[in-house]
Amino acid sequence: MQSSATPFTASFRRYAARLALATVLLCAACGAFGAPVAAQAPAGRLGLSVACPAGPLQMGSSLACTVSVANTGDAPLTNVTVRDATLGLSEQIGSLAPGASAQFTGSRWIGDADVPTDLAPDATSFAISGSVEADSDQTEPQSASWSVEVEYWFNASRAAVGVQVSGPAAAAIGQVVTFRVTVSNVGDVPLANVRVEAERLGLSETIGTLERGASREFGADYGPLTSDDLPGPLAVGAAAWSDRAPRVESRCETAIEPDGGPAPIVSDGRADVSVVVRGIGAGSGVRAWVGGTLQEVLHTAPNARGEAQATWTFYPPTGEAWTITVAADLPAGADPGRWDVRAPEGDTVTVSCGDRRTVYLDVVPRPEAPAPEAGMPAGPAGPAPLLPMPAGDVATLPPAPLLPQTGAWDAAPPALRAPLAAVLGAVGALACAAWSVRRCIR
Repeated sequence: MQSSATPFTASFRRYAARLALATVLLCAACGAFGAPVAAQAPAGRLGLSVACPAGPLQMGSSLACTVSVANTGDAPLTNVTVRDATLGLSEQIGSLAPGASAQFTGSRWIGDADVPTDLAPDATSFAISGSVEADSDQTEPQSASWSVEVEYWFNASRAAVGVQVSGPAAAAIGQVVTFRVTVSNVGDVPLANVRVEAERLGLSETIGTLERGASREFGADYGPLTSDDLPGPLAVGAAAWSDRAPRVESRCETAIEPDGGPAPIVSDGRADVSVVVRGIGAGSGVRAWVGGTLQEVLHTAPNARGEAQATWTFYPPTGEAWTITVAADLPAGADPGRWDVRAPEGDTVTVSCGDRRTVYLDVVPRPEAPAPEAGMPAGPAGPAPLLPMPAGDVATLPPAPLLPQTGAWDAAPPALRAPLAAVLGAVGALACAAWSVRRCIR
């Protein structure tokens, strides 16, 4: 009985061992000893960056920033949008392939609207900032903030009107005297609803629009002169203002000759010449020349409107006209290679018979700053700007190569691998169990 069981036991043990070994090899091959991993679906990822000038910039200049958006994932992105209200940027890309990127440029002119309302009166700079937002159908919104420093020296948007009254130096009794009132836009923006009044001349006019640098002239008569106008002089004043520009005044005096005789000698009339320097703070030096002779150097002080102003008072003889030329110094610390003083309406005025004249000078950045010396950095350290690309262009990067795939087994759906591995594992486990039981029986 024992001898008949021995061959059976040995045979069973051999078959069980072979079956167990085959099961182990199959399970190892199909990954039964590790947890099955489900395949991940491809996904796109949205990258966003913004590059702006290192600064500082000047008032009245243009700010341009380059925005870059890229698909850093492995699936296409659709309806990609890029927006920045501060830079006036609103772009859309229909589709952005994996590895592709696009660049856009947004810009704005820096003016008074960008100056913070709580900026200190003596401040020389402020920061202008914004945030770029990007989004797509497949990703969450992304944002990137930026900020640039601005030098607060040049006021690029000031409304100002000028007025001048002119007439003869002398007139006789019985004569009709003709005066001229000239109104000019001496500011940086167009003016609307400019009012002009000269009460003694009965002049009251409204100019609908006065463009930057434009002038309008009005003529008005006074007279004939009578003895009631004696002893003279005949003083005529005019005023001008607009919705945005403050009121300014001018005055002229004409000597009166009684009964056709020579005009009486009157005390020399006063003539005021004011210089307003825009774009700098108070304290800068201002110079004036009369007939080529340099007068006392004055320093600007804030006027009622907060402008830097200096005023000379002259006393030209009655009937004479003096020519006054003015100039202003750059503020301390200002680089003459970057800044200049300009007179938009000219730096020379002629005054007589009690005139009041105002000359406006602007401190402005030069059109072309000097190039940096060889070996010297071009400006303050900052992030390197991105290379510009035309708006809407897409630079496609080559996709990353896939791992090689061989055989139908690798291409089979992952869902079929787990059940097959489980069946083979169960068969192996049963074979091992049977072999163990049989060994115990023996």
